[in-house]
Amino acid sequence: MKKILLVLALTLSLFLVACNNEKPLEALDVTIVSESYVYDTLDVDVLVVLEGLEEKDLVEIANAVASKIYMQYSNEIHDTNVTLTIRLYSTQTAVDESNADYGVVTYEINQSFDKPGLAPGTFEN
Repeated sequence: MKKILLVLALTLSLFLVACNNEKPLEALDVTIVSESYVYDTLDVDVLVVLEGLEEKDLVEIANAVASKIYMQYSNEIHDTNVTLTIRLYSTQTAVDESNADYGVVTYEINQSFDKPGLAPGTFEN
């Protein structure tokens, strides 16, 4: 009986592994156009040349950029409370006109001594 259950479990696990239908990962066309750090504000403009993005996709892109920027400036920030603002643009024209048509995500860095580091962002469209 144990052998039959073992064979069935192995067969089922092989079947489930074979059914993996993941799409291959694709590189995103995301460019940090500008970044400015002045004492307690860090402003970043990001050009995202992709269409059909949902809010969750834009927040995920902004989170990746925020993490990169946070690591880049962590030695300069130390324990200072900093507001990180990431503006997301769909075209270079939108960047030139300062029209963040994909939205703005704002993060707080080092909110307090109890909450150091990068806090979750708030998305505004």
